Amino acid sequence: MLLTFILSLISFVILISFRQIDYLEYFNLLYEFISFKTLALLSMFIAVNKSLELIGAFKLLAFFILNKIKSLRAIISSLVFICFFTSMLITNDVALICFVPFSIYLLKELKVENITMQVVILQTLAANLGSMLTPFGNPQNLFIFTHFKLSIIDFINTIYIYCFASFLLLILFILKIKNQNIKIKSLEKNQINNKIFLLNIIFFIISIACVLDIFNIYFGFLIVILGSLLANKNSIFKADFGIIIIFINLFIFVKNISFFIEFNNIDIFYYSIFLSWFISNVPACVFLANYTNDFKELLIGVNIGSLGTLIASMASLISYKYYLVSYKNHAFKYIFHFTWINIVFLVVLLGIKELSRL
Repeated sequence: MLLTFILSLISFVILISFRQIDYLEYFNLLYEFISFKTLALLSMFIAVNKSLELIGAFKLLAFFILNKIKSLRAIISSLVFICFFTSMLITNDVALICFVPFSIYLLKELKVENITMQVVILQTLAANLGSMLTPFGNPQNLFIFTHFKLSIIDFINTIYIYCFASFLLLILFILKIKNQNIKIKSLEKNQINNKIFLLNIIFFIISIACVLDIFNIYFGFLIVILGSLLANKNSIFKADFGIIIIFINLFIFVKNISFFIEFNNIDIFYYSIFLSWFISNVPACVFLANYTNDFKELLIGVNIGSLGTLIASMASLISYKYYLVSYKNHAFKYIFHFTWINIVFLVVLLGIKELSRL
């Protein structure tokens, strides 16, 4: 957040130093450029997901999925694919925040810590790649969906083949892990506040309706944020709205440098992947959207761009930090394994993309 603020500030100083600008016109252009709809939608999903996390809804989901499993491979599959599928609804960041710490604890209890690194890496890939299927699965998707005013059909048609291929790759990597019979004894069913749970389901449905333009975004924003505050104030006070500040800083930064930079005839797909590796896919998405009308190349690029480096997707840093809390001496080993597994996925998805161009 601090970095994006510094970038936006520096870009503004450079702009006023080298260009004569009409400040009123500048702020009007900035107001038109900032996607307030994206910011409102992100805020709504952040609030709802935080409330569900706080009342233990995600832990209860894990309990129902894992309670009767008797094989290690089935446990691993459940831990990975719970991230894959829930990320489509609750975003990749939230999926990892909810299930990576739980997985580390569970595998330690089962005395199979030797596979924890593999599982966490696969969970990270699952969340990043599963989330690309829906407009609200990750921040870059939400931005692209609102920025280009897409329909849900156009969106899913563009990306589903890469999501499906990722699903198959995850299965192959899970099958490589040696199986054994195992019994989970330590899981306990937690109780949740049913009233707050039902309210949040309603808020979540309203949020999706706003994404699809079925419901007025600003009216929906008021209902969800005020409703969350009244139903469970911690969902607002404990939620991480830092990404909203990051987005605002990115909008300012991109608009400022657009006065100096002009791209012509670039391959948006490969540019988006390359930029994602160094500045993360959300900033790359906001930046490149200013230079293209080809939403398909940008959408595929920034989602595939989450593969490669640890910072290509900020969600990847979440699971990395959680892993290091328990295994401080494994930092380099984690990065090494994370990178080569990501490269395998990247090569396969790039091959699919190139075949689609033939």
